[in-house]
Amino acid sequence: MKILRKKYPRLSSTLDCLFIVPPSPVPAGSQLLRNLLTLSPLGIGYLISTLRKHGFTAQGLNLYTGLADINKLLQFLEKEKPKIIGFSTMTENYLNGIKLAKLCKEILPEVLIIFGGPHVSFMDDEALATKVIDVVVRGEGEFTIVELCNYLLRNKGSIDNIAGISFLSNHRIQRNPRRKFIVNLDILPFPERNIGDLDGNIPNWGRGVLVTSRGCPNKCKFCAAAGMSGGRYRLISPERVIEEITYLENSGLLMKDTPLLFADNTITGNVDRLLVLCKLLKNKNIKWSAESRVDIITPHVVSAMKESNCVGLQFGVESGSQRILNYTRKNISLTQIENAVRIAAGANIPIICSLMIGLPWDTDESIRATLDFALKLEEHYNAGILCGAFVPYPGTHIFHHAHKLGIKIVTKNYNLYHNLNPIIDTPHLTHGQIRDFLYAALFKIYNSMPVRYLNAFSSIVKYSLFHQGYATLTVAEDQEKHVVTKFG
Repeated sequence: MKILRKKYPRLSSTLDCLFIVPPSPVPAGSQLLRNLLTLSPLGIGYLISTLRKHGFTAQGLNLYTGLADINKLLQFLEKEKPKIIGFSTMTENYLNGIKLAKLCKEILPEVLIIFGGPHVSFMDDEALATKVIDVVVRGEGEFTIVELCNYLLRNKGSIDNIAGISFLSNHRIQRNPRRKFIVNLDILPFPERNIGDLDGNIPNWGRGVLVTSRGCPNKCKFCAAAGMSGGRYRLISPERVIEEITYLENSGLLMKDTPLLFADNTITGNVDRLLVLCKLLKNKNIKWSAESRVDIITPHVVSAMKESNCVGLQFGVESGSQRILNYTRKNISLTQIENAVRIAAGANIPIICSLMIGLPWDTDESIRATLDFALKLEEHYNAGILCGAFVPYPGTHIFHHAHKLGIKIVTKNYNLYHNLNPIIDTPHLTHGQIRDFLYAALFKIYNSMPVRYLNAFSSIVKYSLFHQGYATLTVAEDQEKHVVTKFG
């Protein structure tokens, strides 16, 4: 039978929706996040603020860095008794989301469970087969969650007319039509950023993050962004971006000397708009960092970024082999990569370059070329290097064409889907061989890393290698002085 409007006699009359980001199972997850990614989960932040705008009550919990004491969550649920609990998951924390959802059902049997995020957007049938999830929200969720709450809590509308959801109807999946993308992103309220955890791991500086666009104009075979966005790149107006920055300043969410992070897939998808934004940012006198493609980087663009107080750029380099870049549909060249890094370094903007090992077309030769190229960027331009294993996430071209590409995904345990753990055998390399290449590369990169990145990356690499069984850790009283002493 279809989802019926429920009565909630034993549930809270005050909290309509609780949104949860489940813990990451990645061995280095909490260490990584505390160093680099302890940021507000803007996805559920937008859902919370949009629901509040429409008169619903909503809260959020960011448990991504961990949940040391499950009793704290149980106490929270028993106290708040939300009517609806929504989980926002990626692939790696999806299974932890399922575990928590089952626990929520045990504590609150009448609660309705909703899952959203990139993983279930592409794997809704698998998610609903768990029988713990009532509704899957596919793609953008702001308008969908409002319509769902109107249906479930206010007896408005029909579930058959809510676009972008999947659910079980008469023991079969009913997959309503895909929801159209939000064209004018300026109409959305600013996302709620007061989203804490239960372990005290979330610092205030992690709230100084915003997005200025959605989607990506490119269609790289290894990335799910195009699938989530339909290949469209939609922009928030520069004026609206400045309004949100002013809101962050007035709310005390921009910490002194902590750069604002633009968390777009790429902030440089539209150069004309970028230059307008840079001009406006000059008047704000705040530091900022972002991710950019290399093929738009010119001295003029970098000069505008520098003058607007850009203090960091990350480039998706992906490979040091032009043959591999061509296969990935990245549409960039090694020459463009080096030129972009050289120009940014010349402007004294710190650069991070991210690369992958173990793509379906990789060979031992192409991986060695990637490592050599990474070390060249590190040595010649003082670039920081992030190197990880390729992971075939649902929604990527490679995941959905694995058989055609001749790759074998060796596990369905999503806890292992992270970039420190190769999980595919390719026509050229086994996942064990890729793993050996990866950790040998990490040691070389770590040993030659520029001083400016050493503190930020050292504990990530050290603890990652240790937990993956590739290293022995010499323990010191000062945690930052722990040393990797053995490889193998």
